[in-house]
Amino acid sequence: MIQNTLQEPEWYLARTSAYKFGKTLQKSTVKLIDSLNKTLATNLKTLHPLPPFDTSMMDGYAVCGDSPWKIVGTILAGGKDIEIKSGEAVAIATGAKIPQNTFAVLRHEHAKLDEKILTLKEEILLTKGKDIRRKGEESEIGEDILKSGLAINPAVIGLAASCGYDELEVFENPIIDCLILGDELLDEGLPKEGKIRDSLSMQIPGWIKNSDAISGEVKRVPDDLEKTIKAINNSNANIVLTTGGTAKGPVDHIHPAIKALNGHIFIDEVKVRPGHPMLLAEFGTNKFLVGLPGNPLAAVVAFISLALPVIRKMQGRNLENLEKIKINKDVPAPENEHRLFPVKIENNEVTPVQHWGSAMLRGVAQSNAFVIVPPNGAKAGAILDYLRTPW
Repeated sequence: MIQNTLQEPEWYLARTSAYKFGKTLQKSTVKLIDSLNKTLATNLKTLHPLPPFDTSMMDGYAVCGDSPWKIVGTILAGGKDIEIKSGEAVAIATGAKIPQNTFAVLRHEHAKLDEKILTLKEEILLTKGKDIRRKGEESEIGEDILKSGLAINPAVIGLAASCGYDELEVFENPIIDCLILGDELLDEGLPKEGKIRDSLSMQIPGWIKNSDAISGEVKRVPDDLEKTIKAINNSNANIVLTTGGTAKGPVDHIHPAIKALNGHIFIDEVKVRPGHPMLLAEFGTNKFLVGLPGNPLAAVVAFISLALPVIRKMQGRNLENLEKIKINKDVPAPENEHRLFPVKIENNEVTPVQHWGSAMLRGVAQSNAFVIVPPNGAKAGAILDYLRTPW
């Protein structure tokens, strides 16, 4: 276990360090249909050539020799082998196996048929191999066609099936519990008596799902040290997200709870706004805690800064590359800290949102990315890194 705590690292270091501190989950073998949104744990190799034999790319006629041709049969996809001789042709369906001795496939719209005699339309030039998809054209047998670490989407599943797979070796997705801390939160209705609606428990499962992780228990925990310790200790999830309680106030119990459970803090606060009091800790093997600030926008920033890198490491995936874009307005940042500023990106144009305070949701609800603004801010025309939001 790494023993040194990163105390207030700058944002880029915090993000990459969180990824390094994470640990990839064990591999398992699952049925192809159950592999969606998991991660390839080994390179995907073709078990046979793709396609496995010469096939027709079009509905039409497989012809042998020069025109005219006599139609001697029909071959459909999945049909038996047929051999044709010079001057003969067979009607053929898309995807059907090409008969032996085929010169080319003549499309229906390029053909003239009189009784069973087939000829070319006058303006058509038929070349050898026309509209034939050759064996191994897409991939030879044993070729690596997809690399380990790839998120499995429906197209990956389809490709694996076409390669002959019934199962895939995958990295499992982490299970994430969420502990919503605070006595000031309401589950429903309007604010009253100094209490406000809890918005984070409504959001966080969506962040988790859109990260291809598994949302576990979402639990409310009062501002009480013993109950906080018990809630963290009782979780069997790979990652525990907590909201609030990461600072040094009288009811901020995350630091003493981690100490009581013999956890190790890897990252304690980050030089970024919003989200400065975020933290990352570990308990034993593959049980992490990511402390999110209680303010909604700050919690989003902390999630994509520390939680998402750990999730990606557990999934066996690479950390997402930062993209770059030119901003069209000045954006502020503190003197010694980065700022993750919510923006809307459309057609490669950046629009900074209004209402971007740490406790505000109005701006982030309209955004689809965060630009990473350097200390002291950036002027219009600057090229900045950015990250997409978790939804």
